[in-house]
Order: sequence, then C-alpha cells, then structure tokens
Amino acid sequence: MAAARTRQQPWKVLVAVDGSRGSAAALRFASDMSACASARLTVMTVAASNSKSAEVERARRLLDAAAEKLRRSGVRSEQRVVTIRPADSIPEAIRRESDRMRADLVVIGSEGRDTLREWVVGGVALRLLYLSRRPVVVVRPPRRRNGSRLVAQSEHVSASIRLYASPQENRSRGSRRGGGS
Repeated sequence: MAAARTRQQPWKVLVAVDGSRGSAAALRFASDMSACASARLTVMTVAASNSKSAEVERARRLLDAAAEKLRRSGVRSEQRVVTIRPADSIPEAIRRESDRMRADLVVIGSEGRDTLREWVVGGVALRLLYLSRRPVVVVRPPRRRNGSRLVAQSEHVSASIRLYASPQENRSRGSRRGGGS
C-alpha cells in the first residue's frame, strides 16, 4: 500500500473581501483555518481600473482593516488590490488572481439574499463557483438574532478544519465500516 503523501508547504489561501458581513465571516473562517493548519493568507479586494483614486483608497483602507484584524489574531497576511476594466466581472478577477498565485483554496463570503436577481444572474460567490479552477469555500455570516450561534459556528469550523487537516489521526481511529479498534 502506498504511503500517504504529506504536504510540505503551507497552503496558499486567497480570501476575497468587500466590506460586507459575508466577507467578514470569510475572513474569520480563513483566520481560524490558518490557526488549525499551516496556511499563508492573501487578502484581496477588487477596484475598477478607471475609477478615481477614492475607490482605490477605499479598497486599501478595507485591506488595511482586514490585515489589522488578522494581526490581532496572530495571523500574518499579504494584501492585494486587483484592478479590473469596466467590462470585466469581479468573479473573473478573483479567478484570475487565484490562478496567478496558484491558490490551494479560495474563501469568499456570501450574504445569501436569495433574491430573484441572484437566481437569474447569479451572485459573485455563485458565479465564482462556476468559473474557478480552484477549490472554493463559500462562508455565510451568522444570523444577527442569535449571538450564541456565532460561537457554535466558530467551534464547528475549528473542529472541521482539525479533522480535515490531520487525516493521519482519523485513520488511526478506524472507520465506521468495521476497520480499526
């Protein structure tokens, strides 16, 4: 039987942010992931290339705020403002950036509004799922009404990442099909 391959290099994780509650949840997810598994985070946002410097400045402030949140959590990250032409789409820009950096994972937030327009046209996260050649995780923000749900969701994410990040531990416990002790 072939030995399991181990990953020597840290994961390259691209997190797309836009200042929404969904992107804040995606940033928290990526931060938790980097704490549980070896990962290099790159935080990106998109700005129109023909835009005034005010939009690019807003994008830089957004990235600085995201980097500060990660720093407070003890996570180092890189920041990138990706500029696009008016004819380009945001999901396409995220896909190109993930391909350029050879990301192992793309993390994006979604508000999940379920409007008719999102069903017909598709939101950014949905469109990225179709375009991306890389694995994509779509993170939804916790519900506003129940503050305790955020803690439960965060603990679940950490537990899931630990299970995924350490397959050797899972094999040593045996499987549900009768193998193991």
